[in-house]
Amino acid sequence: MTRANSVMVEDRATAAARTRLTAVMSAKVGVLRRADELQEAIAELRELHSAVDSAGADVPEYEFYNLLTLATQIAKSALLREESRGVHLREDFPASAEDWVRHITLRLPDLRLEPEEDE
Repeated sequence: MTRANSVMVEDRATAAARTRLTAVMSAKVGVLRRADELQEAIAELRELHSAVDSAGADVPEYEFYNLLTLATQIAKSALLREESRGVHLREDFPASAEDWVRHITLRLPDLRLEPEEDE
């Protein structure tokens, strides 16, 4: 990471990881979703996550880590919601289901893959 004109510039590794994150989310967690693609996306996001070392990270690296965490939560939540509702469209579950009228909560650090009931 370098400073250029008082602006933080991410290094090539972080830039490449951000590009890969964008590609995974666009290709596999886009508008129309399917379980197989969501599972592939989660696996690829796990690979990216294992390659990230947040110890001693600078601002662009922390920003990428935050984007990666959010992307993982979105993919896992989309996989859990086995219905289509609003702008969440599942090709493998095209109908809405009344038993899914609830929120999905994922908590750090483990980002569990089970829905929590509303309190």
